[in-house]
Amino acid sequence: EVRYDFVDFLKGVGIFLVVWGHTMVPRSIYIYSFHMPLFFFLSGFLHKGKPIRQFIIGKINSLYIPYAVFTLLSWFFYLWRQLARKDHSGLSTHYYKLTSIVTGTADNGGNNPIWFLTCLLVVSCGFLLISQIKNAKFRPWVVLGVSLIGYLLSLTRINLFFNIDIACSAIVFYYLGFSVRRRNLLDYIDSVRRWVRVLALIPAIIAQLGAAYLNVTVAPIRWVNMAGNNLGNYFLFYTAACLGIFVYLVIGYWIQKIRLINFLGKNSLLILATHKPMLLLFNLYVGKFLDIQGKWHGLLATIVVLAVSIPLILLVNRWVPLLIGKKPVLKILE
Repeated sequence: EVRYDFVDFLKGVGIFLVVWGHTMVPRSIYIYSFHMPLFFFLSGFLHKGKPIRQFIIGKINSLYIPYAVFTLLSWFFYLWRQLARKDHSGLSTHYYKLTSIVTGTADNGGNNPIWFLTCLLVVSCGFLLISQIKNAKFRPWVVLGVSLIGYLLSLTRINLFFNIDIACSAIVFYYLGFSVRRRNLLDYIDSVRRWVRVLALIPAIIAQLGAAYLNVTVAPIRWVNMAGNNLGNYFLFYTAACLGIFVYLVIGYWIQKIRLINFLGKNSLLILATHKPMLLLFNLYVGKFLDIQGKWHGLLATIVVLAVSIPLILLVNRWVPLLIGKKPVLKILE
């Protein structure tokens, strides 16, 4: 299997921003304007066309199985938290949240970042179906139409099983990632001089910041929240997200590899699935000695959680790789 160093690098940067973003109150308008679209873009870049049955089983192995496992583990973790706090009033509600294994909505008690796994499952399978359309010129219009459906669902606040509503909004980025790879558009980065890349980045960064902050000004939102399909203004959301992807893609393709960041990127699924409970434990047992509202608390918490994740990654990769989709559970059916 071909590995793209810059993809691992960008996943590493992205997962750092995800963890850091979850420590911020209020959430960062800048980070939230593009960080999840970046992950959908990278997933689209890596898209491989396979027979439908084989493709879906593969995605169940790599996305749904980890989702189900960490939903169950998260549910027990937050059940323990309620019992430890002797908070019995919410137990009946919490028991019901175990159904999120079936609904795919990540409503497991608090570890909601794993919504991305079921959403990506829907996005990738949906894109596979769109890619079956014989007239290639018609495909981008279908993707655009699906994104409009996602936006309408965001306005009506309708939430669907397996985050189908969010998937409709996210499929644009997956399609863009696939298109960049298929058309070899990254070759253009190699063809221009470094000073030209820098000059191209400056206006892109300015425009991205402008679109991101204008979005929360024009629309009645505090920040973009893809987990809730809360996007703000349709055009400003996609403009800010696409410009953010462009900026980091150029930088990431330029740098390619920093060993630690690439390591985190290769194992971003496990970090995504565990960092929220770890942040809670950090604040519970370490935060009491620190100023939780302090300027540097979030960055410190992020570094500690990522540091703790490293031995956890090594253990899981060695002993239970099926937890993170690196060993197929449904191998017999593929």
